[in-house]
Amino acid sequence: MSHDFTLLNVPLVATNLIEASAGTGKTWNISALFARLVLLEQMPVDKILVVTFTNAATAELKTRLRDRLGEALHVLHKMQAPFGATEVQAACEQYAPKSADFMSKLVEQALQKESRERLMMRLKAALSQFDHAAIYTIHSFCQRVLQDFAFYCQVPFQIELDEDSTPSPIAAQDFWREQVAHHEQLAQIVYRHKKNPQQQAAALASFVGRTYLHTRPMAYTLRDWQAANEGFVRAWQDTANQLDAIESAWEKLQPSLPKNSYQPDDLKSYIQQCHDWKSAGCLPDVNIILKLFFNSKNENKFSLATLTDKAKKDFKGKQDPDALDCLSRTWGEWANHAQILSASEGDVLINVAMDLLHAIRQQNEADKQKQPARQFDDLLLDVFNALQTNRTHATALAQAMSHTWQVVLIDEFQDTDPLQYGIFSRAFMQSSLHTENAPTVFMVGDPKQAIYNFRGADIFAYLQAAENVSPEQRYTLRTNFRSHARLVNSVGALFAKPQPFVLPNLAYETVQAHRSNSHLSPQEAAVRVRWLNDLSLDKTEKTDALQHTSAQWCASEIAYALHRAGQGELRLKDKPLHAGDMAVLVRTRQEGAMVQRELKRLNVQSVLLSRDSVFQEDEARAVYALLAFFLNPQQTAHLVYVLAGCLFGYTAQQLWALQQDERALSEWADEASVALQKWQKVGVYAAVQHFLQQHDVIQNLLAAGNDRTLTNLGQVLELLAAEEESGRLPAALYQWLQQEIAATQDGDSNENRALRLESDEQLVKIVTMHASKGLQYPIVYCPFVWRGKGNKGDDWQVLQGESGSTLLHKNQMTDADKEQAQKERLSEDLRLLYVALTRAEEQLVLYLAAHENTHHHPFYYLLDGDAHKTWSGAKVPAHAYRQIWQQFVQKQNAETTSFEWDETPQAALLWTQNGKSSLHIQSDSDTVYQAQTVATRHYAPVVFSSFTALSSHQHAPEALANTDEAERKWDIAVQAALPSETTSLPIQNDDIWDMAHFPRGAKAGVCLHELLEYFPFGQPAEKHSERIVRVLNRHQIADAENWLPAVCDMLDKVRQTPLVNGIRLCDLSRQEWLNEMAFLFEIEQFNLVDVQNWCKQMNLSPECVQAALSLTFRQLSGFLNGFIDTLVYTQNQALVIDYKSNYLADYSPASLNPEIAKHHYYLQALIYAIATARYLRSRQCCPDVIAVRYVFLRGVDGSSQQGVWACDVPVASLAMWL
Repeated sequence: MSHDFTLLNVPLVATNLIEASAGTGKTWNISALFARLVLLEQMPVDKILVVTFTNAATAELKTRLRDRLGEALHVLHKMQAPFGATEVQAACEQYAPKSADFMSKLVEQALQKESRERLMMRLKAALSQFDHAAIYTIHSFCQRVLQDFAFYCQVPFQIELDEDSTPSPIAAQDFWREQVAHHEQLAQIVYRHKKNPQQQAAALASFVGRTYLHTRPMAYTLRDWQAANEGFVRAWQDTANQLDAIESAWEKLQPSLPKNSYQPDDLKSYIQQCHDWKSAGCLPDVNIILKLFFNSKNENKFSLATLTDKAKKDFKGKQDPDALDCLSRTWGEWANHAQILSASEGDVLINVAMDLLHAIRQQNEADKQKQPARQFDDLLLDVFNALQTNRTHATALAQAMSHTWQVVLIDEFQDTDPLQYGIFSRAFMQSSLHTENAPTVFMVGDPKQAIYNFRGADIFAYLQAAENVSPEQRYTLRTNFRSHARLVNSVGALFAKPQPFVLPNLAYETVQAHRSNSHLSPQEAAVRVRWLNDLSLDKTEKTDALQHTSAQWCASEIAYALHRAGQGELRLKDKPLHAGDMAVLVRTRQEGAMVQRELKRLNVQSVLLSRDSVFQEDEARAVYALLAFFLNPQQTAHLVYVLAGCLFGYTAQQLWALQQDERALSEWADEASVALQKWQKVGVYAAVQHFLQQHDVIQNLLAAGNDRTLTNLGQVLELLAAEEESGRLPAALYQWLQQEIAATQDGDSNENRALRLESDEQLVKIVTMHASKGLQYPIVYCPFVWRGKGNKGDDWQVLQGESGSTLLHKNQMTDADKEQAQKERLSEDLRLLYVALTRAEEQLVLYLAAHENTHHHPFYYLLDGDAHKTWSGAKVPAHAYRQIWQQFVQKQNAETTSFEWDETPQAALLWTQNGKSSLHIQSDSDTVYQAQTVATRHYAPVVFSSFTALSSHQHAPEALANTDEAERKWDIAVQAALPSETTSLPIQNDDIWDMAHFPRGAKAGVCLHELLEYFPFGQPAEKHSERIVRVLNRHQIADAENWLPAVCDMLDKVRQTPLVNGIRLCDLSRQEWLNEMAFLFEIEQFNLVDVQNWCKQMNLSPECVQAALSLTFRQLSGFLNGFIDTLVYTQNQALVIDYKSNYLADYSPASLNPEIAKHHYYLQALIYAIATARYLRSRQCCPDVIAVRYVFLRGVDGSSQQGVWACDVPVASLAMWL
């Protein structure tokens, strides 16, 4: 028994349950109770804990609570003396009209306790401290507990929240490697059933955090499977040895068996396949045998019973007994063994899955001991575990929590689960822990709206919590403030039966409407019922046809209603009905898209509201294919997918013509290559936008009114651009998008991925039933409410039992389990139906039909069924179901309810067929609109830069695959081709073959670098004369034989030149140097000022310091890449060598400074030093100084520092970049 809830009189003691119904003002009552606690009970806002279950609900609650305090303050401020009841009532009616009755009583009682000034001061203090109010989601509340009471909870003091809710794949992969892959039998089973750790972990992901779930391990062991497998093998061997006898037996039995069950051609193919398996010497796949030898009713087609039962009438009892015996002993027995083996493998796989779940949980707990990162489920688990009685500090934690929050208000409590209830129960509801000042708890919820089982909500946890509350503390909200009386009573009539939601203790409480009449003018029926089935047909129509009809009728009725409103014939609250006053509720987004297409056909604009992820949409897959095409332009399959999809909309004929046109395909490929370059240079957003604009995609979508496509496209690109800023390269960004799309298939989503509205205009709203919870609309259409969810469950299901909730695979469910699952599924379908039917304020339009699963539908249960009959009864004929509905409508009291039974919306259908072009929708024609200024969106793509780009005063954000080689060759070409301004070029003399006269230019520079790249410094150059000549010839150096002595001499001088502390290349072992070392490292805030300061600190030559002041590159946050010609590490010394082929007049060290400054080689030396320091640090062998030497190949003499520019870089000077 429950009592009516009265805000100002309810005792603030113990644990209380407030059960609401749809439209009874649950959130309003919570905010009013909060105001009472602050104003009357004089409680600080930080002592009141308010918890709900979603971020959106938390934000709404914060606004409502603050507004209620603000209203009270405003009323007190505006009141006139002498502050009596009359003045209070007048002030409340003027300044808080929507809550005047409650507010006047609250303020009046408060004034009896304190003066007006003290009350205002209290409210001002509460509002000023409102940022400290404890208003949380369940997860943020647990995070607060872990942070404030880390010692009691035995967790790290700094918890790091990981918002990615997907379990780490490492635990699953480790389990698979250790327990499955190396086990021959298990590996064979999982391979046959195509199982892998990623797939299995994804299937179990939603159960990892639900540690309260029991499991029921299968009794089957691998030994049982081995016996079943041996039986299957023996049966196959028996069959293989009698194939000729089987063929003969079949020929004898064929005339006696019906062809629809035993196709002659099929049987011949079975025999031939057996011959093929026998010839190949392989064991047939058990799944193939099951498919071949069992019919749709799961009957063994070749068992003796089936063969005799299926015999034609004239052959009953006359079939050849030897033939029957042969087929049943071979194929029949083999099929039976296949079924036994398959069942045993299924049992083994269930045990593997349960072991995997246990392993993932164990690994999660182990990981939490080592690191502070926590996922959302971990927050609840940590607090729940810390409060268990076997924990050392459990009692101290509970007492600390109850001392911190003296009153607890839990909203949306119907969405709780055993973990959440366990936390609140242990911390705030156990009187044995709170001898003094026990906290007051209010649990507020509507169990009839518990529809989030797929998110882990547990209606049975709510029912258990309700049962634990004493009858004196159970309250009910009985007044509906949403809908008028006839609509409330009409919906109530549908649920007016014992156990309307199947489960015991889950009743429908009768509610009273706050208002009597509808605001529609003229007055219309509160509930309008449409019958979709063709009355001329007695048989059940196909679901697809009924879906099309329901979408068409719904769209027609909406368009006709808007037409009537435009003509002034239909008004809401004395104003013409507007498109934004109507909502269409659907179960899936696919249904919503059907209605949206029909509305668009009738020129009615709509908006599809959803909490689904944008990565579930066609636009995300189209962008994914487009990026794949950018990365692989030759893969035309990606292009075809893009062109055929939602962005381009090519027809089959256009696609066929394109595939026959090699030139056009080549042009598309070229455009993709250009787009890839743009992506690498300025980011994915600009690249895709530019590509689409080239083909007028945006303009075409706008012209077609495809607002949803444009919105989704923009959102996907923005998410990609935001992710790109984290440093993802094109290939990695493409892979990220692939993972996001895949994650949505498992139901995983993120709030910032949720679909955006394509328009904020007053349009018809199309909303999924789940998303509609908590919302309300004047007129609601339910075009697909006749469908229901169906009777099939998921592979893994949670069932309620005497000992709690149990996780079961569908293959291990007993008949009792299946009945319980059907009962729970039907109950949730009924609760979802209740949510849908209670969204309307003025009118509800239902579309009904009989179909093949009518006997499973919630409506059938409500009107004519009992629970068992609903899921196991016979199919209901269309005329019988229609009659049930008609009888229900006819027996309703016309004075209290309002139903309209109409077979078809004739007026709407006739109008849409003949006069839809005259559709006139009311609008505010006098409104003047002004374009909004939209701030420019800046996205920072991953920037790749290099010495060449920086020294030429620009970033070069090109792809790594292109940049490294291009950077190296460009640098070589520059140094080889450009002589110093002060250098006199030598006069070419055909008889002089020294390095001063060696050819210049890019080819020569690349040639010399190639010689050094592969040169073994420990050997004289003349030993490699043949190779040197080959390299010279390959680079088209004329007269290679004549240049050979000079080149050999240069190579010997390079290897013999002392570079640092007597180190010469010729003295090193091969393990002490590395040629052409590529590097790529991430760097933040590589800016000009720091580089210039570094040059000064290094005491570089005045020319270099001055040259650094002339650099103008922007601050770089991205990646630096390049090549180091030779890196030496010997005797704990690091030496970086760069070879220069520049031609100079003087190669003395002092004379090299102008050349170094001119080409900014000091900057290159800095980059090389940073790269080397990072490389050696990663190997824990970085010295204190890195020596950088620039060796000018045309000037070295092999014994001195001639032709060598030196810069010794202290690693400490690089600290800001390491």
